[in-house]
Amino acid sequence: MGAFTVIESLIAVTLVMVICLSCMGMISFFAKCTKQDTLNTCLLQAASSGIEAVRADTSTTFIKVSCGGYTANVNITSLGTLPQTAPAMGLETKACVEITSTSDIEGKKMVLKDFICKFPEG
Repeated sequence: MGAFTVIESLIAVTLVMVICLSCMGMISFFAKCTKQDTLNTCLLQAASSGIEAVRADTSTTFIKVSCGGYTANVNITSLGTLPQTAPAMGLETKACVEITSTSDIEGKKMVLKDFICKFPEG
């Protein structure tokens, strides 16, 4: 009466296997989500770095950014040309230009747009 039967042992082993398999499924799901989050974060950082690269040097059109084990290719385009010096107030010359930074990692893309402006001082 105090010993386990074969049926009880099989049920116990089956329950342990079901619990282990469900834990493995959760672990693989969260690993996949973490990889996607890392990729999206790197895409965002790379696109943002592209905009900052243009702020530093307006002739920049392409950069490579390493992040989280990935290398992002960033293409930067602008709609118009930024004036070399800030235009005087009241003139019809535009002081801003729209910049589009597109980062690409393994076929996934992220696009950021921003304006870069030169305003008169004072």
